[in-house]
Amino acid sequence: MHDPVAPETLPSVLNQYDLGVFLFPLRTLSKLHHLPNKFFDFVQARLGLVFSPAPEIEAYFTTYGVGVLTPGTTADDLVETLRHLTSDDVAALKDASAASAAALSSDADRATQSAIINRLVGIG
Repeated sequence: MHDPVAPETLPSVLNQYDLGVFLFPLRTLSKLHHLPNKFFDFVQARLGLVFSPAPEIEAYFTTYGVGVLTPGTTADDLVETLRHLTSDDVAALKDASAASAAALSSDADRATQSAIINRLVGIG
């Protein structure tokens, strides 16, 4: 286990790796439709992503090409998925994360939130 790191240093710390892996058992409807912070952490670190299957994750993977889904949530599912990834696949996933990082950053959300608040309070 690695020591914890401050949130603002997480992308640079994670960037020394190739893949961000997140397996999560989907036992509830909420978990089935989750979009975890790790997704965004890994993209901002410019990693390729390997996640257990979930509709929201699949939609983002389809749109941005940043990762692959395992067939299930077991260690065997992860191993099987990793066995099929080539170094070219990993490089392509990392490139897709780099290309998508701005679109998937919190900057766009912050700008939208500010615009909504300003409109509600009559500024601008």
